[in-house]
Amino acid sequence: MTQHMLTANRLSNGAVVYLQGGGGWSGDIQSGQVVAAEQCEALEAEGPLGMAANIVVAPYVIEVEGNQGNYTPVRRRERIRAFGPTVVEQDAPSSQKSEDLNHVPV
Repeated sequence: MTQHMLTANRLSNGAVVYLQGGGGWSGDIQSGQVVAAEQCEALEAEGPLGMAANIVVAPYVIEVEGNQGNYTPVRRRERIRAFGPTVVEQDAPSSQKSEDLNHVPV
């Protein structure tokens, strides 16, 4: 079953936020209100209210999976927004040659 949340950016500082069940906005995805696909239209209607109150900008619905306290966005873009930038593991193959690793272009 696909679940959905409403996300946006806080107007005052650009931080990623999620609509909570009580109508407030939180920077923690685990605090976000989750609804089934049938309730997406009602959830999406909350976005313009946050914009009209000058709290958020660009609200939109995302798909999430998991359960209470363990939600993860389905799309990679949203995972990066929720949990921060990705990093390459140190042992991952690189396109750089070993002699180039000590060179820093200026």
